[in-house]
Amino acid sequence: WSSDVCSSDLENIFVLRRIINILFGLKEYVEAKSWAENTIKIAEKLSLSPMYQAFAEQTLVRNYGMLSKIYFAQSEFQKVENVARKARDLDPEDKISWSQLSGALLRQRRYKEALDAAEEVNRIDKNDSFGWSNKARALIGLKRFEDARLAAEKVIELAPKKVMGWDLLHRALHSLHLFEEAMEADTQILKMKPRDYWGHVSRAKDLIALNRAKEALDFADKAIEINSSKKEGWNLKWNALYAPR
Repeated sequence: WSSDVCSSDLENIFVLRRIINILFGLKEYVEAKSWAENTIKIAEKLSLSPMYQAFAEQTLVRNYGMLSKIYFAQSEFQKVENVARKARDLDPEDKISWSQLSGALLRQRRYKEALDAAEEVNRIDKNDSFGWSNKARALIGLKRFEDARLAAEKVIELAPKKVMGWDLLHRALHSLHLFEEAMEADTQILKMKPRDYWGHVSRAKDLIALNRAKEALDFADKAIEINSSKKEGWNLKWNALYAPR
């Protein structure tokens, strides 16, 4: 594709969207970002025309959303926040921008703001599992573990075949020192993904908390086998080996 594609022609917006999605799928984030920014410039010009204003604003919201995804993939969470706020200001009923804003705030450990944004997602769509998962994460960050438990259970209700709800439920239950119940949640994770690194880490943590160090060691070893470059498995192996017998 040449730079000639980036004309102010209305039809090229649809072409540019496809280019951005392809580049994002290929993890060519720098190129995808460049095309997204060019599309935003075209949409900003179109917004000056009463005839195309509504279409242009919709295009801006979508492309801000894509730009947020690109920044998220590059762990540039302040930029995600800035772009998501622009999209939200254009369309306060756009749940994707609220969800991206909540995710960016979570990564910055701004849990109260993240919770507020997640609740906006739930206001717009009470059955959005990502809104509930962000809410659970924010509540865990705020140490409101019982509320986090309820939010995690809602995630499971909406998306029972996804690991994220069970993982969040495990985190809430472990923080409440309900270790046996936490292991039940972890069992579901390992049923769905038998080689899930974090599932084995979680099980080892629960077993150590229950003074079952020998069993914990097996799960720590399995976590190390799955991914030896991460520190959690090694730390838990150490804890299991030197736990009081």
